[in-house]
Amino acid sequence: MITIVGLGAGAPATLSPQAWEVLRSGQPVWLRTAIHPTVDALREAGIPFQSFDPLYEQAESFEELYAQVVEQLLERAQQGSLVYAVPGHPLVGEETVRLLLERAREQGVSVRIVGSTSFLEPTLEALGLCLTDGIQVVDALSATRFPPDQWMPVLYYQVYDQFVSSDLKLLLMRYYPDEHPVRVVRAAGVPGQQSVQTVPLHELDRVPVDHLTSVYVPPLPPDDRRDFAGLVHVVARLRGPGGCPWDREQTHETLRPFLLEEAYEVLDAINTGDDVKLCEELGDVLLQVVLHAQLASEEGRFDIQDVVSQQCEKLVRRHP
Repeated sequence: MITIVGLGAGAPATLSPQAWEVLRSGQPVWLRTAIHPTVDALREAGIPFQSFDPLYEQAESFEELYAQVVEQLLERAQQGSLVYAVPGHPLVGEETVRLLLERAREQGVSVRIVGSTSFLEPTLEALGLCLTDGIQVVDALSATRFPPDQWMPVLYYQVYDQFVSSDLKLLLMRYYPDEHPVRVVRAAGVPGQQSVQTVPLHELDRVPVDHLTSVYVPPLPPDDRRDFAGLVHVVARLRGPGGCPWDREQTHETLRPFLLEEAYEVLDAINTGDDVKLCEELGDVLLQVVLHAQLASEEGRFDIQDVVSQQCEKLVRRHP
């Protein structure tokens, strides 16, 4: 049996009574890392433990590190029950827990989860946020795999050093203006250590960070979005009440020459090898696609989601 315990967000008060009970049970206690404020409270309580911190110096990547942690835990579990303690709540932002649950199921090892406060609650409190419309929560180390949804707020955790914050800044600057305000939260919920700093995005990597740092990115106003959904929104606005008179009077028939003209301009950009022009002209063709889909949507025939879905299905069908 492996009991996975959450150590809380940082302050000892965020460690649940059930977690304290398990930690004091006398079973061997293994910490993913001893670099966490709550660990001092374990020492004061006389709770013996070991940590996987030495592996951080040996592993060449986090993927390798997490795999080693999981394999060692499973090996030790064959000799008897143990406790694996991780920061926050085990089921919030803990890749080793996800891997451990997966491998334990495969090997028939019993696992019990004992939660404590995750980093989310004190971070939301520090930001003064009330979640009503959702939020993206993303590991900064995996940020490239999950492009931000500019309609929603995004909270990046594990922004633990300047290299991570610099990579995150460069990624976000593809989706947000350089001056977009972001908020850097350190040690949320830890008395005497919590801080919140607001900076323009382009200065993100100049702010001191550590292992208890998260970065909050507020959503963009709809008209400021610069992604595909933003294009669809702008076209709908132009076609809607109070929009552009020229756009509002267009039909599929009146747009035909523009579609042909833009297609020829794409071919010309390809022939001349002009990447800047090609990028621009492909955008003009894309605008024509979105315009025609918007017209069809207004008539209740189909919309841009139908266009995209049908194309995806066709590609998959043709490439089994």
